[in-house]
Amino acid sequence: MRAKALVTVSLLVSLLSGCSSLHSGAGYGTKCPKDLDSQLKAIQAKQVFADLAQDLCGSRDSYGTVLVTDFVDLESLAPNASGILMGEWMRSSLSSVCGYDIQQAEFGRYFTLGANGLAVLTRRGEAIRKDEVKNADIVVGTFSQSADKLVLFAKKFNLNGNVITKMSSKEIVFSCTDWGTDYSVR
Repeated sequence: MRAKALVTVSLLVSLLSGCSSLHSGAGYGTKCPKDLDSQLKAIQAKQVFADLAQDLCGSRDSYGTVLVTDFVDLESLAPNASGILMGEWMRSSLSSVCGYDIQQAEFGRYFTLGANGLAVLTRRGEAIRKDEVKNADIVVGTFSQSADKLVLFAKKFNLNGNVITKMSSKEIVFSCTDWGTDYSVR
């Protein structure tokens, strides 16, 4: 009887002390990633961009060459270091997931992204078609970021038809506790 009481008391003490002890996991005290750089570090970005690329993969009749812009912030309409990094992830994913050839071009010479969207800077459309983006689809990436959410958008269109042929988005929602940061991709 005494042994049973000792075991019961030992279990009770262990349970109570476990509830009052500090969690010593690697994420304890982690702050929620509020800036874009921290959010990108907190996610499995390679997989997110591979999923985004998979959504943009075309049929066999689409061109096998794509031109991919750097991602720009929808608020400032400018790429920053993170936008350039996201553009590289997108290029890599489109190449490895879809098998596209990625064409490098002086894209900024012909296009600008402004408050009214993507604008052509030349009236000579044939120059664009003949020059650097001949027979290429174009993928334009944008993002919107807040303290608890990062939303990525990618549009694929063909310059010859001026039609969006594919579009995809990924919404990454962050939730934070004292034990670390979790996120979900929708």
